[in-house]
Amino acid sequence: MVDDVSGRPTGYFPRYSSMAILLHWLIAALSVSNIIIGVRMRDIEDAATKLASIQLHESIGISVLILSLARISWRIAHPPPAFPDGLKIWARWLARGVHFALYVVMFALPLTGWLVATTRVTLPPIRLFDVVPWPWLPAMRYLPAGDLKQVNAISVDGHVWLGRLMLALILLHVGGAAKHLMFRDGIVWRMLPFGMLLPAHRSVAEGEE
Repeated sequence: MVDDVSGRPTGYFPRYSSMAILLHWLIAALSVSNIIIGVRMRDIEDAATKLASIQLHESIGISVLILSLARISWRIAHPPPAFPDGLKIWARWLARGVHFALYVVMFALPLTGWLVATTRVTLPPIRLFDVVPWPWLPAMRYLPAGDLKQVNAISVDGHVWLGRLMLALILLHVGGAAKHLMFRDGIVWRMLPFGMLLPAHRSVAEGEE
């Protein structure tokens, strides 16, 4: 049976590609882990342990930035599947808005963290997972001392607020996913690994990988 509007089979739910699914879950896991590390390291008193936590936080943040660049590049080359038929207009716009905000924060959060590391002269050079050297942001390290301190203070505040915004967006995203999962309308299934939790409609067909 074919839908008169879309021309697709009724109940057809194309999935995201395997690469898009992998990048989604990698970025999600690293982002949540880094928020937890960022919150917990503020209370660490031992200097060596705190420095190790900061360096891990930096490494994960840069990894999220690199993976986000890969994800946006993949998304441009491989557009995401269309929303399932019947999804309300307001729900489509809400989903697009949350996704857009998440993409913005996925870039802005690690970039401000990189700026924090660059302008805090007491920190050692960045080494990703204590292996790969990573440069400071160009030119920022060589600002006059007063300007460097001011930029650092602004970037720290921005990084903290972006972290809070990221957490709020993740919770909103998870809440929406839970709603779709409860109704098994096919939205969450498109991004789950291995096609877990098939939609209630048994006519589902898997899209291109």
